Amino acid sequence: MDWSRGNSAVLLKTTDALKLLPNVKPRLAMQRLSEANNMYFSCDENEFRILEEVDICAGLSVTREAFNELIISDEYTGSKKVSPRGASLLLKLYDADFFELKGCKDTFEGTEVLRQYAESEEKLAAKVEKLNHLKKERSEREAYLIANPGHVLDHEFTPSLLNTIMYRNGKIGSHTEMVIGGVTVTKDVSAFASNSGKSRSNTVILSWTDNSGKQHKEILTQSSYASNRRNDAERNWGLPE
Repeated sequence: MDWSRGNSAVLLKTTDALKLLPNVKPRLAMQRLSEANNMYFSCDENEFRILEEVDICAGLSVTREAFNELIISDEYTGSKKVSPRGASLLLKLYDADFFELKGCKDTFEGTEVLRQYAESEEKLAAKVEKLNHLKKERSEREAYLIANPGHVLDHEFTPSLLNTIMYRNGKIGSHTEMVIGGVTVTKDVSAFASNSGKSRSNTVILSWTDNSGKQHKEILTQSSYASNRRNDAERNWGLPE
């Protein structure tokens, strides 16, 4: 299973996996892994090389490909994740005394949770496949609704979708309206300046009354300058008294 390209959401964080190893110090363990990662990069006589395999500890030889399973970068959060195959390697490193411990190594039972995770590749792959299928369905539905605004259902009204539909239909300006799914949607854009007046940003609010009569008012974006002195009449618009 390729855990890159958005598939890493279901994986365990490397730091959380390390916490499942009895008496391991997670912070020091992550530092140890970082040091081991550097072993794969060699610079000899001005020649840079990436080694395919290195002896990490106690005669334990690990390929670069296998080691990468320990430090998979989540493309959305940037955090490091570990795959089930990576968890198997963590257990081998633990058994080989790779990590500094704050006590003695525990029994086999102490690592059982991580061992179960190490055996969950097939289960997690099925979960990813299901999530990707749902994501594709949502994407296709959204594309259809953008092209057919009159078919948007009440429960599909989200600020992001409504804003995209209005933009695609040329509804641009400080105050615009559009009928979407039989409902009139209003978009108000308010510009706010920084106290220095050098920067500006907008607050965008979408409002509508759905088919059941319930009123909605959703903030799509909030200007970080909205509460500044320059934008407050009670503080004389930021001007000297």
